[in-house]
Amino acid sequence: MKVFIPSALTPFPVQRGDSILHRVLKPGEPYLLTDSSGDQWHTLIQQGLAKGRIFDAESRPIGSDTHRKLVFFDGDIGDAVVVGPSVAEANGKADLGFVTPNGDWSLFPFGGCPIFEFPISLRQANAFDGWGEFNFRQKVCANPVEEFATLVGLRVMDDLCISPVVSIAESVGMMLPQTSRLRIALCLRTRSHYRSWYGHHATTVATGLVEAGFDCYFVGPLSDRVEFRKGGEECVLWGEGLYDLQGRFATVEEYVALLSNMDAVIAPDGGGLMIACALQKPALGLFWCTNGEGYEKYAPTLTCLNAQKECSPCWCVGDRPPCEERYCMATGTVDPEELVNAAVAILS
Repeated sequence: MKVFIPSALTPFPVQRGDSILHRVLKPGEPYLLTDSSGDQWHTLIQQGLAKGRIFDAESRPIGSDTHRKLVFFDGDIGDAVVVGPSVAEANGKADLGFVTPNGDWSLFPFGGCPIFEFPISLRQANAFDGWGEFNFRQKVCANPVEEFATLVGLRVMDDLCISPVVSIAESVGMMLPQTSRLRIALCLRTRSHYRSWYGHHATTVATGLVEAGFDCYFVGPLSDRVEFRKGGEECVLWGEGLYDLQGRFATVEEYVALLSNMDAVIAPDGGGLMIACALQKPALGLFWCTNGEGYEKYAPTLTCLNAQKECSPCWCVGDRPPCEERYCMATGTVDPEELVNAAVAILS
């Protein structure tokens, strides 16, 4: 870990969903950073783009006998949901705290655990006996639920579980088309595009599901949204039974509320899939680079579909896969008709 003491008012970028905001760090106030963030700021100081000093913090590793633990957690809502079953043991106690760079999901699902915005002041960090950094994108986790529990010395207490804000869920439900058909959400994008779902493959599956009698909703962030075009122009109306809700529900609370109004979810290994599992929704998980077997024990509504390629899984979590291809070549190798049949099966 590193300590950063700015010598002038310093803007520090923080994540808010798809947006980058800035908070102001006070001059003379020591802040505790991760090693990677500290190295970045050290470079900025050397280049004259920031003022202050960086030095190594005292070592406070988290061990089995550490009472008060502070976790630097670099993840999105999907990662947060995954740690929920073990964090349940610590809810309502002050012996586990989280430092997060993404305040958009920091209100849940950690419940009673204190949440600190990154970077945390050294004064606040000193209230904890041990400090640790856990980033699933830098780990190969055959069972990420148990992996996190082991690292912080907690027990896995339950299945993946979250609840939507009732008032938001009711409001979102009133905004959706009221038909007699079951609703299926299709999540396409993850933070790593190697794990994302190809648009043309997803729309082929959606068309098959509509023909089978379902309503299909494309959901997810506004960035990299799938568009329907005709004659070079974007089509606003996709056709009966196909709905575009990408970017319409931007906050985590709204996204959870939206998925709570669905009857099933089809998604690659990412936040949308983990939310669906935690909402106890029938979920069809598309696993290309990774393997879903580690989730099944704690996600009883999850059905895993693995890519039909010998190189899958390659365990690429966030970086370029070992094949050095620009995109994961295993993505979309599952036959669309097979995927439609699997979705029908889990809803029957």
